[in-house]
Amino acid sequence: MEDIKFENWLIGFVEGEGSFTYRRSDGWPFFTITQNDREILERIKAFFQFGSVRKHCGRADCRAWRYVVCHNWNDLNKLREFFDGRLRMRGKQEQFKFWVSLFDLNHPIRINGRTHERLRSREYNKRCPQKRREAIKRWKKNNREKVIEYRRKWWNNHKEYENLKRREKRRLKQSQNA
Repeated sequence: MEDIKFENWLIGFVEGEGSFTYRRSDGWPFFTITQNDREILERIKAFFQFGSVRKHCGRADCRAWRYVVCHNWNDLNKLREFFDGRLRMRGKQEQFKFWVSLFDLNHPIRINGRTHERLRSREYNKRCPQKRREAIKRWKKNNREKVIEYRRKWWNNHKEYENLKRREKRRLKQSQNA
């Protein structure tokens, strides 16, 4: 009975203070809870039996502590199973759903004994514009001829438009002079 009460309390606490997030540099998912009371975070760590509690910032006068779970797929998967379907707040549900999609995308899969990375989703590209820009650069590099042709067509159309405007101005001037 005590465990069920603690689980319910923990879910509500995570909805208010927890964060399902990712590293912006590579999209690696992790989970954090930030709080001034270290004892609460130690109790959460003892409940899950993984993760670490450390200072939130490096300053000596910093009072905030952080419970962090990252780098270990097994621990991240346990968190995923624990919170799946239990979150009530819509915003936290959406954050969790996105976090799970990142987890799926970043976890390498094995096909015929070879490891392959999964393709990034559209939602990941929306939230990680730097990665999207890099993907566009790679596409342009691989499709250089198409890009050059597209630019050439755009420039020709632009030049035709400018010439048309000049002709219209000349015609207007001639009609005013006549």
